[in-house]
Amino acid sequence: MCVLVVLGSDGSESSDGPADPLGAGPETGLAARLPPGTRGVVVDVTRGRFDPGDVVDVHAASTGALVVTEVEVTGADQGGAVIAVHPDQVEPVIEAVTTGGVILVLVPALVPERAPRPPAS
Repeated sequence: MCVLVVLGSDGSESSDGPADPLGAGPETGLAARLPPGTRGVVVDVTRGRFDPGDVVDVHAASTGALVVTEVEVTGADQGGAVIAVHPDQVEPVIEAVTTGGVILVLVPALVPERAPRPPAS
């Protein structure tokens, strides 16, 4: 069984209400972590571990085809991750999830002092 949840944020939400003491209020919920103009799609993660702030490429597990590039993980636990995608990317991600699943591929953060070295000859 696959359960999909899509969280939305266009940056216009009001955060007038008080935060729930358990961290589920408007300032601390998963939707509050989404970059403006994105939607959060929950995907299963059976292999690997991702942390909020990681950037990933999304591939269809059935074909290996690239579905979406460089999306941010905004929430994660041992069984799933919430990825922030643009509204026009939600449908392709959901289609990949429902037709075999997705594989998240971690995109390395390039820090100037840690930039990759060319392969040794």
